[in-house]
Amino acid sequence: MPLPQQTSDIVSGPRLVPLTAWSLLTLVCCATCLAYLLSGLNTHIIIHAGLFIGSLLVTYYCTPRKDAALIAKIFVVGYLIRVIGILAIHYMSPHGFLALDDRAYDDEARFIASNLSLNMVRDAAAYIGSAHTAYPIMIALLYKAAGASVLSAKLLNAIFGALCVPMAYRLAAELSNKQIGITAAWMCSFFLFDIGWSGYLLKDTLLLLLFTAAVILIVQLYKKDFINIGLLLILLYVVYYIRIYAIAVLILAAISAIAIEGARKIGKSGGAQAIIISIVGLALIEVAGAIFNKYSDKNSFLRWYRVSMELFDASGQFKLLHFALSTEFLTKLVRGCFSYLLAPRAWIFANAPFAQVMFYPGMYIIYFCLPLFLLGSARLFLQRSWAATFVLLCYVVYAAVEIYMYQSGGRQRMMTDVIFIVCAAIGWHMRDAHVKFVRLVYVALLCIAIVELPANF
Repeated sequence: MPLPQQTSDIVSGPRLVPLTAWSLLTLVCCATCLAYLLSGLNTHIIIHAGLFIGSLLVTYYCTPRKDAALIAKIFVVGYLIRVIGILAIHYMSPHGFLALDDRAYDDEARFIASNLSLNMVRDAAAYIGSAHTAYPIMIALLYKAAGASVLSAKLLNAIFGALCVPMAYRLAAELSNKQIGITAAWMCSFFLFDIGWSGYLLKDTLLLLLFTAAVILIVQLYKKDFINIGLLLILLYVVYYIRIYAIAVLILAAISAIAIEGARKIGKSGGAQAIIISIVGLALIEVAGAIFNKYSDKNSFLRWYRVSMELFDASGQFKLLHFALSTEFLTKLVRGCFSYLLAPRAWIFANAPFAQVMFYPGMYIIYFCLPLFLLGSARLFLQRSWAATFVLLCYVVYAAVEIYMYQSGGRQRMMTDVIFIVCAAIGWHMRDAHVKFVRLVYVALLCIAIVELPANF
C-alpha cells in the first residue's frame, strides 16, 4: 500500500508568521540583545545571534503554517544540543582539534583571511592546493569579520546541523506526509552521530545541509515547481566547490531513476523489470567508462580527476576496490558494505581512541534505526515514483562511491544522513506491522557484535 500523500500544502509562499512564532522570536531577540550588552560588543556573538534568528525565520518560511511552531521548536532543540556537543568536544580536544583535516581547514582559512581579496577567492584553489575551496573561504570570511576563532567557526556547524531539521521535515513530507515529516525532524534533531562530527572544524555538516537542500529542490523541480530553479543552480555551484563528486552522485541518481521507472513501465513482470534495469545499468556504466577513457587525457577536469584517483590509490592510506571475479573482491565488497553501515563498530572498546568512542552513542541510535531504515527504503522503492526512487538512489550511489574509495563508513556516509533519517522515520510508522523483521535485524546486529567480542581482549 503506498504511503498517504499529503503534500499539496507543503510548498508555502510568503505568509505571516504565527503569533506563537512572534512570541518565540521576541524572546530570542531579547536574549540576543542581553548577550550583546554582556559580551562587550563581541562580534562573534552578534554574528551567531544573527545567523540563529535568520535560520529560525527560514525554518518558519519553509514550513506550512500548521506545523511551523512545532518545527521551529524542534529546530531550537536541535541547535541547543549541537551547541552543547560542540562546546564539550572542543574543550576536550587538544588545542581545539581532533583531526588533521580540521587543523588544515583552520590554517587555510587563516591564510585566505590574511590576504582576502577577489583575486584570492578566485584563485584560492591554487593557493591552498585543493579544489574544495568553499568551506575554507566561508571560515575565512568569519575570521576576517570577527577575528580568528576556532570555536566560533565550529559553532557555525550548529546552525548548519539545526537547519537540517526543517530539511528532513520537508523531504519526508514531499515523499510521504507531514506526520512522518515531524518524526523525521525529531530524529534529525537528536541524531547524535552527526552532532559528534559538528564538533570538528569540517565541511561535512555544511555539505549535509546543502546536498539535502539540492535533493529537495530536484524533487520539486520534477513536480514542475520551477520557482526555485535559480536557487538549485546556486546550490549545485557551491556543492561543486565542497565535494566535486556530489554533483556526479545527483546526476547519476537522476538518470538511473529515469531508467528504473522506464523499466517498470516497459516490463510486465518483476523478473522482466529486473533484467531491463540490469541491462540499462550495465550500459550506463559502460558508456560512462568509455567516455572517461576517451576524454580523460583531453579534458582538463577529467585528467585532474584521473590523476587524483591514481594518487589516492597509490597513497597506501586507502585502496580503491577494483572489480574482479574473485572471492577476495567479494569479501572486500561485503566487508565494505558492513563497515559503511555499522562503522565505527560501537561494541569494540579495546585500544579505541577517544575520537572513536565519542561517536558510539550516535552509533547506538543508528543501530536502533537500521531496521526502520530498511523498512522505509523498501516502502519508498515500492511507491513506483521517480521522486522516491531518485532519493533512494542518491543514498545508494553515494554509498557505492564511498565503498569503492574507502570500504568504510563513519564520516564518509554523513552527506546522505538526512535521507537515512527520512527512511527511518517512514519505517518508524511501519514497525508494528513488521515486528518480526525488526527483531531479526536486531538479533543479526547482536550476533555480529558477539562474533567480534574477542577483539576487546
